Amino acid sequence: MLGEKFKAFRVGAFEATTQYKAVIESIVVRKRKRKSIVNVLSDKGDLVYKLVFDYFMWSEGEFRRKFSSLRNETTAGNVGPDALPQLARIDFADPYHYLSVISLFELQHCLEHFENYPCMPGLSLYRIQALEAERWLQEMQVTPLSGRPIIDELIIHSNKIMPAETPYAVHTSVSRWSLQILQFRQKVVAIDNADMVYTVIIFDVHV
Repeated sequence: MLGEKFKAFRVGAFEATTQYKAVIESIVVRKRKRKSIVNVLSDKGDLVYKLVFDYFMWSEGEFRRKFSSLRNETTAGNVGPDALPQLARIDFADPYHYLSVISLFELQHCLEHFENYPCMPGLSLYRIQALEAERWLQEMQVTPLSGRPIIDELIIHSNKIMPAETPYAVHTSVSRWSLQILQFRQKVVAIDNADMVYTVIIFDVHV
């Protein structure tokens, strides 16, 4: 399974003492293209989040042929589930439009994600950007009214598979849609070619 686009929309609110369930519907769009729709419901049946995942289903042989250049059977040690590459700002003169670089995704960051074909997991990339957004809010002294920021909407759009051990640059734009809503738009590109876009991540933060 190779992800193309992931969307998440907040409809309700999570409560600390509530159990949640997910109702999943999967659709065949065409030969390899699939779409899964997930409704996250509270124990009362109220919709809290809706998730939409577009992806491609490849056979193992098709995947190996398509991404043969990524194959790497080097054994890597486990760095733990919370270990992530770091994002470093290069030009922060304008905090609403700035440039950063991501330290290398090493083989150990890609364990159990397309085994022997190390590439950057999309959700790991989002976690890096979410931590950067949290840092940005703190530095800009944006204090969430609810105690912590809440993601209202998230879109991850993958244009190209991102090989590990490859440097990437991130162009970040921040827009304020209202008093309580800020949007972070992060475009991940080749370090030496801003026109080669690998992934675009957009998320709205409720503060």
